[in-house]
Order: sequence, then C-alpha cells, then structure tokens
Amino acid sequence: MPPRRKSTDYSRRRLAANPGAEGELEERRISPQERRRQIMINVGVWFLVLVFAMTSGVMCYNIGGPETAQPGVEAQQAAQDPNQVEIDRWTRELQSSPNDPVVLANLGASWMRKAETLRSRQPGEAAPSSPEPEAASPSPQATPEMTREDALARAEEYLSRAIEKEPSYAFALQQLAELKIAQKQPAQGREFLDRILALADAPIPPEEDPETIRATRESQSTRARMTLARLETFEKNYDRALEILARLEADNSGNADVHAMRAHIYEEQGRPDQALKALDELAKVAEVMNNSGMILGARLEKSRILQQAGDKAGARQEMEKARTVAESTGNMQAVMLVTQLLYKMDEPAPPMPVQGLPGGPAGVEPAPASAEPADAPPAETAEPADAPPAQTAEPAAEPATEPAPEPGQP
Repeated sequence: MPPRRKSTDYSRRRLAANPGAEGELEERRISPQERRRQIMINVGVWFLVLVFAMTSGVMCYNIGGPETAQPGVEAQQAAQDPNQVEIDRWTRELQSSPNDPVVLANLGASWMRKAETLRSRQPGEAAPSSPEPEAASPSPQATPEMTREDALARAEEYLSRAIEKEPSYAFALQQLAELKIAQKQPAQGREFLDRILALADAPIPPEEDPETIRATRESQSTRARMTLARLETFEKNYDRALEILARLEADNSGNADVHAMRAHIYEEQGRPDQALKALDELAKVAEVMNNSGMILGARLEKSRILQQAGDKAGARQEMEKARTVAESTGNMQAVMLVTQLLYKMDEPAPPMPVQGLPGGPAGVEPAPASAEPADAPPAETAEPADAPPAQTAEPAAEPATEPAPEPGQP
C-alpha cells in the first residue's frame, strides 16, 4: 500500500504569500466561525427586508423565487372600476381573436355599461382625444374628459364589427338596438329589434336541436319585445306599448317587468287605480320569485301613488308593509330609509320608480356586475347574457359562458 499523503494546508500557503492585512482577511474568510457569522447576518438582513415589506406596503416581488405571484392588482382594479376591468379583459381577448363576434359584442356591451357611469357631453363641448392605455391596461382608460357619448361611440364600433362578422347574432343586435335608443335614434333601434323578431320565424337547421333553438329564440324575442314596448312608452305610444305587454303576459304571466312597465304607463295616462293593480300583480310575482327588493319597490311605489292621490292612510299602510319587508331582508340601510319616509309622510314624497321601470328618457340600462361573459361562438343555440325575463328580477352582470341571456334584463 502506498504511503498516505499529507493534506496540503492551502490557507497557510496563501497567508505566507500574502502577509499582513490581506493575509488576516483571508484567514477570517475561511474560518468556520466567520462563515457562521456571515450566515447569521444574511438571515437577519432577509428577516428585516421581509418585515419592512409586510409593514410598509412596499411589495417585494420574487423574493422567494419565480413562483412568487404578484398580489391582487386585478382584484384592486375590480373594486375601483369593474367596468374597466371587463373592458380590459375583452380587449385582451380581442388581441388574440380579432375577428371573433362574441368577443367584439361583449367588448361593446362592456363599453355600454361603462357609458352609464360617465357624464353626458354639454352642448357645444368638443369630443376629447382618445387617451393612451395605461401600462397595466390593454385598453384606454376612461379619463375625466371622456363622456357618455364617447363610450357609446366605442361600443357602437365593436358591436357593428360583430354584426359584420355574424349578421344573425341576436345578442349584438339587441345591444345595438338599446345603444341606438340611448343615442336618441329610435328608428334605427327599431330596425335592429325587427331583425331579432324576424329571426324567431326563421327555419330551424336540420342539424340543430329544435327544442333548444325554440327556447333560445323565445328568450331573444321576449327581450326584443320588452325593449320595443319600452321604446313605444318613451315615444308616448301607450296603446301600442300596452298591446305588446298584453301579448308578453299571455306568453309568460310571470314576467315581472311587464307589470312594472304597465304600472308606469297607467300612471302616465292618469289612471292611478290601474297602476295600483299592476303594482299588486308585480308584488305577487316578486313573492313567487322570492325577490324582496322588488317587493319593497312595489310597496314604496304604491305608497307614493296613494299619497299623491290624497289617501294618506293607505299610503302609510303600504309604507308599514314596506318596512316589514325591509326588516325581513336584514338590510339596515333599507330599514332606515323606509323609517325615514314614514316620519316624512306629511311631506310630499319624491318619485321613487320601482325597479324595472324606465326612469327617464330612452337610455342604456346598466347590466349587472356579476355575470360571466360569453365565451362560446355565436350560433342558433347561443343566447346573449340575459336570463329569461320571467326569471330575472334584479340587474346582475353581463355576458355569460355562451351568448346566453344577459343579466339584469327580464
């Protein structure tokens, strides 16, 4: 066996070659005590960095490696402006699918909802230049200078492109009809509604499921006819509007918006007794739907009409019923509101339109905030994101996983 070689002491050789201060530094570097001390210092530094990051609000990304996720930027944006988040979402989708009519239509619908949060342009006010997208946003943000008209113009652009790609896309046609009504172009809005109603009578392709197609077309037709009735109401064509509502009720007696709009028309015509009966029907439908908000609205509206008619006892009775409904919801704000109105029964009550009634000139109705946008390609079986009118009571949020009924629209 060969003799065992001695291990070489490289530290001593380096010290001999580097005497003085440099040699002492090298000696400290290689000693086990120094290595432990450096490890403890590094651990302490990382601990202080972590504490600073958690307490100062400054976020340090990727400290733990590439798996560290960026904290909820989108959640913060959604809390501030959910409409802009939806616009950003569909804009990103459009970048990868520039010719998809579903993406185009949903982006247009998102801009329509955004329009309802913006002010209208004053007479003589020039349109602002389009803002540049922010770093974290793929689409231009709505600046303080942007107006409702600007947002509607963007919505029209995307919806028109969707119709070019798919002329029979009922969801896009419905959105365009409402947009034209909002732009005070009722004749063009009526044309789009007529196109939807004409689709209901089109032959069913043999490869499609007839039951699904008929159900989808019925939902599309119901919404189009409701919009048409609203349009006739805005134009003071009350008899035509009532005829449309009568046909809708015959097809579906559980449509709450039929009774709500009918009550509005009767009041406009100076027929308070019929308006009160329509509100009673609305309350019955809302009870079946277990919709406390709609019941509360019907009671408050009845109280207002009775008070205007001079029946203070009846008005107070309805207000007491409204407070009972508010208490059953557990919503303290609603309870406080109704209680305050009770204390002011001797004063003229301001108009409080029941939910679902048109509240003014023709305009786009806000869609709800919590529905899933449409992701499936448009087809005969697809329907925009609204629930069937007989099922819907309150605005919920636009488009669904296929162009299925829109939220918030009856």
